[in-house]
Amino acid sequence: MPKTYIVMTATVTPAAGIGNSVRVDPQVRLDEYLQALRYYAALPNELVAGILFLENSGCSFEAFEGVKQELGAGKDIRFLSTSSDYPAEKGKGYGEFFMLDQGTAHLRALGLPGDTTVWKVTGRLIVKNMAEVLRAAPKSFDLYADFRHLPLIGKKLGGNHWLETRLFAVSLDGYDRYLRGHYGDGYVIEYAFHDRLYPIARSDRRIVPRFRIDVRFEGFSGYSNKSYSSPEYRLKGAIRVFTRAWLPFVWI
Repeated sequence: MPKTYIVMTATVTPAAGIGNSVRVDPQVRLDEYLQALRYYAALPNELVAGILFLENSGCSFEAFEGVKQELGAGKDIRFLSTSSDYPAEKGKGYGEFFMLDQGTAHLRALGLPGDTTVWKVTGRLIVKNMAEVLRAAPKSFDLYADFRHLPLIGKKLGGNHWLETRLFAVSLDGYDRYLRGHYGDGYVIEYAFHDRLYPIARSDRRIVPRFRIDVRFEGFSGYSNKSYSSPEYRLKGAIRVFTRAWLPFVWI
């Protein structure tokens, strides 16, 4: 069985000029990253072999190393400071996938094979049902993600025709095939990735375009600063659970 790694992406101190984000207090963000690291590191070792924590604002890893020491041995937990040398006006997606290009190259350099599974998660967020999501995943894929796609309506609803990037899974080979070098595809990279990859997913069986179970996030949206436990997000979650089970061709 291929090994499974969680790759957490982090920007403790967002650069001036980064748009689409209102949750910018470095101490608040640091606390969220530390809490999430504790959570993912506590997942069963048979589900997660290791964690790679990526950070692109030059933050010290001292506090994170302290968490690693608290937890003891068991998982391969690594921290990598990636380059922040990119134009802030390109947006969050550009910075995150520029970071992921470096992180996946690092995993390759460790000698991990191409079928190694990487679950990318926005590092401030906790996936409350992560163990269930991992267990429900297909045994083989190169890209496993939620593509928001509402037939006929298209982009008339703001978050539609969108590749969900808060959580997705990819093999190292799949990352090279579908994502590497594409960090500049568009300012709202979720739209750009959907528009490029959804047509491919319709015929390429290496892409699984819908999670088998709904993902339950804990934390706060960087776009709105709203809690994912708020009534608004709970209602969205209930609708998505229903459509996933009964209208699988609809994802909103």
